[in-house]
Amino acid sequence: MITIMKHHFKKVESYLHNSAKNVLAEWIKTNPELFGLKNVTSIRLEEQFCENGIVIFQPDVCVYEGSELTKIYEICHKSPLTGLKLHKMWCYFYFNNQFPNVYEIDATYIMQKVKCPKSLNLIKYGMFENELF
Repeated sequence: MITIMKHHFKKVESYLHNSAKNVLAEWIKTNPELFGLKNVTSIRLEEQFCENGIVIFQPDVCVYEGSELTKIYEICHKSPLTGLKLHKMWCYFYFNNQFPNVYEIDATYIMQKVKCPKSLNLIKYGMFENELF
């Protein structure tokens, strides 16, 4: 008998991380041009990306323009994005014909701001830049 185990993500977020995620979502909503966005239709927190019913990864903030996922923001507090998570994202998006940009931003950086800054200190992971599909 073969037992198939599904990945279960334990939600263990610090208050700082959770608050930073909500603040970033609010910044995107109120200042889309700062993030290079024109037609934001949806901002989703902790959206699960699954394959065959198994959660592959769960980014902190996903931004949609129309029906297209255009940007993903990962809030980092104690540890940065891992190569494994980036690889899972890249494979999933490549095989599902989606090409969002992925960014990492520090939770402390967000929470130290009194209001949305005019520029952001982001790390951009350009998975699909300059690709022809």
